[in-house]
Amino acid sequence: MSFGASVIAQRTSADLVQDVNIGTILAVPTGGAVLPQEADGQGGLKDHDWSFGFGAGVLWKPTAADRLGLNFHSQIDHTISGNATFEVPSNLLPLFGGAFTNKHGRAEFDTPWSANLGWWHTVNDRFSFGINASYTHWSSFKTLQINYANPAQAAYNSAEIFDYKNTWFGSVGGDYRLDDQWTLRVGVAYDQTPTSDATRDPKVPDNSRQWVSVWLGYQASNNLRFDAAFVHLFVNEAKVSNPSPTFDQLDGAFNVYGNVPAVSEQYSF
Repeated sequence: MSFGASVIAQRTSADLVQDVNIGTILAVPTGGAVLPQEADGQGGLKDHDWSFGFGAGVLWKPTAADRLGLNFHSQIDHTISGNATFEVPSNLLPLFGGAFTNKHGRAEFDTPWSANLGWWHTVNDRFSFGINASYTHWSSFKTLQINYANPAQAAYNSAEIFDYKNTWFGSVGGDYRLDDQWTLRVGVAYDQTPTSDATRDPKVPDNSRQWVSVWLGYQASNNLRFDAAFVHLFVNEAKVSNPSPTFDQLDGAFNVYGNVPAVSEQYSF
Protein backbone atom coordinates (compact mmCIF):
# COMPACT_ATOMS: atom_id res chain seq x y z
CA MET A 1 0.00 0.00 0.00
CA SER A 2 1.38 3.38 -1.06
CA PHE A 3 0.06 6.90 -0.55
CA GLY A 4 0.88 10.12 -2.39
CA ALA A 5 -0.07 13.79 -2.31
CA SER A 6 0.79 16.88 -4.31
CA VAL A 7 0.29 20.64 -4.42
CA ILE A 8 -0.87 21.97 -7.81
CA ALA A 9 -0.08 25.43 -9.19
CA GLN A 10 -2.31 26.14 -12.18
CA ARG A 11 -2.02 29.10 -14.56
CA THR A 12 -5.04 29.91 -16.70
CA SER A 13 -5.24 32.55 -19.40
CA ALA A 14 -8.42 33.66 -21.12
CA ASP A 15 -9.35 35.95 -23.98
CA LEU A 16 -13.12 36.40 -23.75
CA VAL A 17 -14.46 38.12 -26.88
CA GLN A 18 -18.04 38.49 -28.07
CA ASP A 19 -19.64 40.41 -30.92
CA VAL A 20 -22.46 42.79 -30.00
CA ASN A 21 -25.42 43.41 -32.30
CA ILE A 22 -25.71 47.10 -31.53
CA GLY A 23 -28.41 47.59 -34.14
CA THR A 24 -30.78 45.34 -32.20
CA ILE A 25 -30.09 47.17 -28.93
CA LEU A 26 -30.78 50.59 -30.48
CA ALA A 27 -33.66 49.69 -32.82
CA VAL A 28 -36.41 50.63 -30.34
CA PRO A 29 -34.69 53.58 -28.57
CA THR A 30 -33.93 55.25 -31.94
CA GLY A 31 -37.36 54.59 -33.40
CA GLY A 32 -35.91 52.45 -36.17
CA ALA A 33 -33.16 54.89 -37.15
CA VAL A 34 -30.71 52.07 -36.42
CA LEU A 35 -31.86 48.57 -37.37
CA PRO A 36 -30.58 45.08 -36.49
CA GLN A 37 -27.45 44.06 -38.41
CA GLU A 38 -26.76 47.68 -39.38
CA ALA A 39 -24.20 48.29 -36.64
CA ASP A 40 -22.00 45.77 -34.88
CA GLY A 41 -19.54 46.12 -32.05
CA GLN A 42 -17.30 43.92 -29.96
CA GLY A 43 -16.40 43.52 -26.31
CA GLY A 44 -13.56 41.62 -24.70
CA LEU A 45 -11.72 40.78 -21.49
CA LYS A 46 -8.21 39.36 -21.51
CA ASP A 47 -6.01 38.35 -18.58
CA HIS A 48 -4.43 35.39 -16.75
CA ASP A 49 -4.63 33.98 -13.24
CA TRP A 50 -2.66 31.70 -10.92
CA SER A 51 -4.53 29.45 -8.48
CA PHE A 52 -3.70 26.44 -6.36
CA GLY A 53 -5.14 23.04 -5.55
CA PHE A 54 -4.06 19.61 -4.40
CA GLY A 55 -3.96 15.99 -5.46
CA ALA A 56 -4.05 12.77 -3.45
CA GLY A 57 -3.73 9.13 -4.39
CA VAL A 58 -3.40 5.58 -3.13
CA LEU A 59 -1.92 2.48 -4.80
CA TRP A 60 -2.74 -1.01 -3.51
CA LYS A 61 -1.16 -4.27 -4.65
CA PRO A 62 -3.47 -7.04 -3.35
CA THR A 63 -1.51 -9.70 -5.24
CA ALA A 64 1.80 -9.91 -7.09
CA ALA A 65 -0.14 -9.65 -10.37
CA ASP A 66 -2.61 -6.87 -9.54
CA ARG A 67 -2.44 -3.14 -8.90
CA LEU A 68 -5.35 -0.89 -7.93
CA GLY A 69 -4.98 2.89 -7.96
CA LEU A 70 -7.26 5.75 -6.89
CA ASN A 71 -6.42 9.40 -7.55
CA PHE A 72 -8.21 12.65 -6.67
CA HIS A 73 -7.63 16.09 -8.21
CA SER A 74 -9.20 19.06 -6.43
CA GLN A 75 -11.33 21.82 -7.91
CA ILE A 76 -9.34 25.01 -8.63
CA ASP A 77 -11.10 28.37 -8.70
CA HIS A 78 -9.96 31.18 -10.99
CA THR A 79 -10.71 34.88 -11.41
CA ILE A 80 -9.89 36.64 -14.67
CA SER A 81 -9.58 40.34 -13.86
CA GLY A 82 -8.37 43.07 -16.23
CA ASN A 83 -9.33 45.92 -18.50
CA ALA A 84 -12.51 45.31 -20.49
CA THR A 85 -12.29 46.78 -23.99
CA PHE A 86 -15.05 47.66 -26.44
CA GLU A 87 -15.23 48.56 -30.10
CA VAL A 88 -18.36 50.57 -30.93
CA PRO A 89 -19.05 52.93 -33.86
CA SER A 90 -18.08 56.39 -32.58
CA ASN A 91 -21.28 58.03 -33.83
CA LEU A 92 -23.42 55.62 -31.77
CA LEU A 93 -21.39 55.59 -28.56
CA PRO A 94 -23.12 58.70 -27.04
CA LEU A 95 -26.47 56.87 -27.24
CA PHE A 96 -25.43 54.39 -24.52
CA GLY A 97 -25.09 56.87 -21.67
CA GLY A 98 -21.54 55.92 -20.71
CA ALA A 99 -21.79 52.20 -21.42
CA PHE A 100 -19.43 50.33 -23.73
CA THR A 101 -16.38 52.31 -22.60
CA ASN A 102 -13.11 50.68 -21.56
CA LYS A 103 -13.27 49.94 -17.84
CA HIS A 104 -12.22 47.19 -15.45
CA GLY A 105 -14.00 43.82 -15.61
CA ARG A 106 -13.78 40.40 -13.99
CA ALA A 107 -15.05 36.87 -14.56
CA GLU A 108 -14.93 33.89 -12.20
CA PHE A 109 -14.81 30.23 -13.18
CA ASP A 110 -13.30 26.98 -11.94
CA THR A 111 -11.72 23.82 -13.25
CA PRO A 112 -13.63 20.82 -11.81
CA TRP A 113 -12.52 18.20 -9.33
CA SER A 114 -12.03 14.70 -10.67
CA ALA A 115 -11.43 11.16 -9.38
CA ASN A 116 -9.78 8.31 -11.24
CA LEU A 117 -9.81 4.55 -10.48
CA GLY A 118 -7.66 2.04 -12.34
CA TRP A 119 -6.83 -1.68 -12.22
CA TRP A 120 -3.89 -3.38 -13.95
CA HIS A 121 -3.40 -7.16 -14.11
CA THR A 122 -0.27 -8.99 -15.23
CA VAL A 123 -1.15 -12.34 -16.82
CA ASN A 124 2.42 -13.46 -17.49
CA ASP A 125 5.80 -11.98 -18.44
CA ARG A 126 4.47 -11.03 -21.90
CA PHE A 127 0.82 -9.97 -21.55
CA SER A 128 -0.96 -7.60 -19.18
CA PHE A 129 -4.17 -5.56 -19.34
CA GLY A 130 -6.16 -3.02 -17.38
CA ILE A 131 -9.29 -0.91 -17.09
CA ASN A 132 -9.74 2.67 -16.02
CA ALA A 133 -12.70 4.83 -14.99
CA SER A 134 -12.76 8.51 -14.08
CA TYR A 135 -15.45 10.94 -12.94
CA THR A 136 -15.31 14.70 -13.49
CA HIS A 137 -17.52 17.12 -11.58
CA TRP A 138 -18.23 19.49 -14.48
CA SER A 139 -21.58 20.61 -13.01
CA SER A 140 -19.72 23.25 -10.98
CA PHE A 141 -19.28 25.17 -14.26
CA LYS A 142 -22.71 26.68 -14.87
CA THR A 143 -22.29 30.25 -16.07
CA LEU A 144 -19.48 32.51 -17.24
CA GLN A 145 -20.47 35.99 -16.07
CA ILE A 146 -18.41 39.08 -16.88
CA ASN A 147 -19.00 41.81 -14.30
CA TYR A 148 -17.93 45.32 -15.25
CA ALA A 149 -16.81 48.06 -12.86
CA ASN A 150 -18.65 50.60 -15.02
CA PRO A 151 -22.17 50.93 -13.47
CA ALA A 152 -23.57 52.07 -16.82
CA GLN A 153 -22.57 48.68 -18.25
CA ALA A 154 -24.76 46.73 -15.79
CA ALA A 155 -27.72 46.71 -18.22
CA TYR A 156 -25.51 45.05 -20.83
CA ASN A 157 -23.59 42.58 -18.67
CA SER A 158 -22.59 39.47 -20.59
CA ALA A 159 -23.43 36.01 -19.24
CA GLU A 160 -22.90 32.74 -21.09
CA ILE A 161 -24.88 29.73 -19.88
CA PHE A 162 -22.83 26.53 -20.08
CA ASP A 163 -24.76 24.36 -17.59
CA TYR A 164 -22.20 21.57 -17.87
CA LYS A 165 -23.07 18.09 -16.61
CA ASN A 166 -20.89 15.61 -14.74
CA THR A 167 -19.11 13.08 -16.95
CA TRP A 168 -17.60 9.59 -16.96
CA PHE A 169 -14.56 8.36 -18.86
CA GLY A 170 -13.88 4.62 -19.27
CA SER A 171 -11.06 2.77 -21.02
CA VAL A 172 -9.68 -0.73 -21.46
CA GLY A 173 -6.35 -1.72 -22.92
CA GLY A 174 -3.42 -4.08 -22.75
CA ASP A 175 0.18 -4.52 -23.75
CA TYR A 176 2.10 -7.43 -25.22
CA ARG A 177 5.87 -7.86 -25.13
CA LEU A 178 6.84 -9.04 -28.60
CA ASP A 179 10.36 -9.79 -27.36
CA ASP A 180 12.86 -8.36 -24.89
CA GLN A 181 13.01 -5.06 -26.79
CA TRP A 182 9.62 -4.42 -28.42
CA THR A 183 6.28 -3.86 -26.63
CA LEU A 184 2.92 -3.25 -28.32
CA ARG A 185 0.02 -1.59 -26.50
CA VAL A 186 -3.56 -0.93 -27.73
CA GLY A 187 -6.60 0.57 -26.05
CA VAL A 188 -10.11 1.94 -26.53
CA ALA A 189 -12.04 4.47 -24.49
CA TYR A 190 -15.36 6.29 -24.25
CA ASP A 191 -15.37 9.90 -23.05
CA GLN A 192 -18.64 11.68 -22.21
CA THR A 193 -19.03 15.35 -23.03
CA PRO A 194 -20.14 17.84 -20.37
CA THR A 195 -22.03 19.87 -23.01
CA SER A 196 -25.65 19.45 -24.10
CA ASP A 197 -27.63 20.38 -27.23
CA ALA A 198 -29.60 23.01 -25.29
CA THR A 199 -26.60 25.09 -24.17
CA ARG A 200 -23.72 24.07 -26.46
CA ASP A 201 -21.69 27.08 -27.60
CA PRO A 202 -19.90 27.35 -30.97
CA LYS A 203 -16.69 28.23 -29.09
CA VAL A 204 -16.76 24.71 -27.59
CA PRO A 205 -18.38 22.46 -30.28
CA ASP A 206 -17.79 19.37 -28.16
CA ASN A 207 -19.63 16.05 -27.95
CA SER A 208 -19.03 12.55 -26.58
CA ARG A 209 -16.12 10.77 -28.24
CA GLN A 210 -14.53 7.38 -28.69
CA TRP A 211 -10.77 6.87 -28.46
CA VAL A 212 -8.65 4.29 -30.29
CA SER A 213 -4.95 4.22 -29.45
CA VAL A 214 -1.87 2.26 -30.55
CA TRP A 215 1.50 2.47 -28.82
CA LEU A 216 4.86 0.90 -29.62
CA GLY A 217 7.88 0.88 -27.32
CA TYR A 218 11.49 -0.05 -28.06
CA GLN A 219 14.03 -0.76 -25.31
CA ALA A 220 17.31 -0.01 -27.07
CA SER A 221 19.44 -0.68 -23.99
CA ASN A 222 19.20 -0.82 -20.22
CA ASN A 223 19.28 2.97 -20.16
CA LEU A 224 17.67 4.07 -23.44
CA ARG A 225 14.05 3.70 -24.50
CA PHE A 226 11.97 5.03 -27.43
CA ASP A 227 8.16 5.25 -27.54
CA ALA A 228 5.68 6.21 -30.25
CA ALA A 229 1.89 6.45 -30.01
CA PHE A 230 -1.10 7.45 -32.10
CA VAL A 231 -4.62 8.25 -30.90
CA HIS A 232 -7.69 8.86 -33.08
CA LEU A 233 -10.85 10.43 -31.65
CA PHE A 234 -14.26 9.74 -33.18
CA VAL A 235 -16.52 12.60 -32.03
CA ASN A 236 -20.31 12.50 -32.27
CA GLU A 237 -21.96 15.26 -34.31
CA ALA A 238 -22.29 18.37 -32.14
CA LYS A 239 -25.59 20.19 -32.72
CA VAL A 240 -25.89 23.89 -31.85
CA SER A 241 -28.99 26.01 -31.27
CA ASN A 242 -27.48 29.08 -29.69
CA PRO A 243 -29.30 32.38 -29.00
CA SER A 244 -27.32 35.53 -28.26
CA PRO A 245 -28.28 38.21 -25.67
CA THR A 246 -29.39 40.40 -28.60
CA PHE A 247 -31.77 37.74 -29.96
CA ASP A 248 -29.63 36.44 -32.83
CA GLN A 249 -29.90 32.68 -33.36
CA LEU A 250 -27.21 30.27 -34.57
CA ASP A 251 -28.44 26.81 -35.64
CA GLY A 252 -26.21 24.13 -37.11
CA ALA A 253 -23.94 21.20 -36.40
CA PHE A 254 -20.21 20.59 -36.10
CA ASN A 255 -18.26 17.57 -37.31
CA VAL A 256 -15.20 17.14 -35.12
CA TYR A 257 -12.40 14.59 -34.96
CA GLY A 258 -8.91 14.43 -33.54
CA ASN A 259 -5.57 12.79 -34.28
CA VAL A 260 -2.83 12.84 -31.66
CA PRO A 261 0.64 11.51 -32.55
CA ALA A 262 3.37 11.40 -29.90
CA VAL A 263 7.00 10.29 -29.72
CA SER A 264 9.37 10.23 -26.77
CA GLU A 265 12.88 9.23 -25.81
CA GLN A 266 13.91 8.35 -22.27
CA TYR A 267 17.41 7.89 -20.91
CA SER A 268 17.94 6.64 -17.35
CA PHE A 269 21.15 7.28 -15.42
